[in-house]
Order: sequence, then C-alpha cells, then structure tokens
Amino acid sequence: MKPNPVETGKRIKSIRSNFGMTMEQFADLIGNAQKGNINNWERGFSLPNKERLIKIAELSNKTIDWIKWGTLEEYIASYLKDSGYELYIKDFPEIPHKVFNDIQERYSDTFSLNKDYELLNPIIKNIFTKYYSKDFEDYRDIEVKPDPKKVGRKIRSIRKKLGLTMQEFGCEVSNSPRSTVSTWEHGGNLPNKAKLRKIADIANCSVEDLLFDEGFIFKQSKVKLINELKEENSKLKEKIKYYECLFDGIESLLNSRKNS
Repeated sequence: MKPNPVETGKRIKSIRSNFGMTMEQFADLIGNAQKGNINNWERGFSLPNKERLIKIAELSNKTIDWIKWGTLEEYIASYLKDSGYELYIKDFPEIPHKVFNDIQERYSDTFSLNKDYELLNPIIKNIFTKYYSKDFEDYRDIEVKPDPKKVGRKIRSIRKKLGLTMQEFGCEVSNSPRSTVSTWEHGGNLPNKAKLRKIADIANCSVEDLLFDEGFIFKQSKVKLINELKEENSKLKEKIKYYECLFDGIESLLNSRKNS
C-alpha cells in the first residue's frame, strides 16, 4: 500500500515546525536537499526518497513508518480503506481502533508495533475477517443491493453462451422451471442464495461477481467443459468400437486361412 503524499507531507511539516525551522534550514539539516524539495513534500506533491526518509526519521526520533502512515491505528484504517472497505470504515470509524487493540493484546510481544507496519497486513486482514466481516456482510446487505435487471442480463448471457434453452438452464440450476429462469432474466426477482451459488459455480465465478461486478465477463463454465468432455468421450468410444470390429475382422480372416 502506498502512503498518502498529502498526509505524509503534513507529518513532515509537523516535524519541521517542532524544530522551529524554515524550509531552508530544514533542508540544510537533512543535507542533500533544497527548499523546493521540502515544499513539494509538505504540499503532498512528492515523497522523500528512502535515504531522506531515514534521515528525517533519525533527526525527529520517529520511525519511517510513522512518517509515511502515521500511527499503527491510522495505518490499519488506511489499509482497510485501501482493501475496499472505505464506506464501511466511514460509517463505523471505531473498527480500526478495535483491530488495533486486538493486535496490541495478541502480538505486542511478537512484533514491534511502531515500525514495519506492512508485516502486519495478513494479521490485520485476518482479525478483521474473523471478528468484524460478519458485521460488514450485514451492512452490505442493507446498504448495497444488487440490481435484479443487471443480474438478469448476466444470467441470460451465461445461458446463451452455454447454448441452453431456459428449460435446460433451469434443469442445471436445481431443476428450476422455465418460468423462474424467465423471471430472473427479465429482472423480476433474484435467485435465492443456493441458486445464486449454483449459477456462479456453473459460470466459474463468485456470487459477488455475479451480483455486483459491473465488468463481469463470462468465463468458460464447468457445464460447457463437462459437455465437451462428454463429446470427446463419445467420439473415443466410437473409435474403440471401430477398432474392435476391425480386429475381430482381422482375427476371423486369420482363422479362416489357418483352417484352409
């Protein structure tokens, strides 16, 4: 995850202000830097390179990670937002604090929690998924509703590319009647959870892709693959039968020659 240059700039500015220095003085203190560099960093136009970050961290008695991301709790919030939970975190801002407390309780003896934040990414994700994702799922069910018409168009696309009639497709989806498939495709309603999972399995995609992915592209389905394998198997059986007849004929011919 990349740092937010604007927020990083604010922290660099706070460090300079604590020294009571002008931009020129701070640039001289860092060494190998100009006033223009300081100005660009503080305004969020660019980030210091690694060498300068190390120097600023040493001078300010801060960690590089704090300069880049702030406190670990701030990093957790940024990481979860960057992972697609921005609206959820906006409505439930206490979640990063809860995750932070969990990490403190469980891992403070294992990890140095004021640096190397990125090493904690799997732990942050695991804690959020294990303890708070259920709340997120409930929240998403309430706040984000799939559009039945869009889902219906995807279902129709899947069926058409499989070359199936509505009746045939219904048979593949837990023996659903043709009228039910028609209702789905016209956006009348959505399949239930079990049937959504079945359709997603047929289309080789996730239920989430089926419901929410605007750029959904149908992939080769398992049903199509099975049908292709069945066709190949049928052709193979025909070849075997042909060669069996051929060998029987050759064997009969050889036997007749022996007898004569």
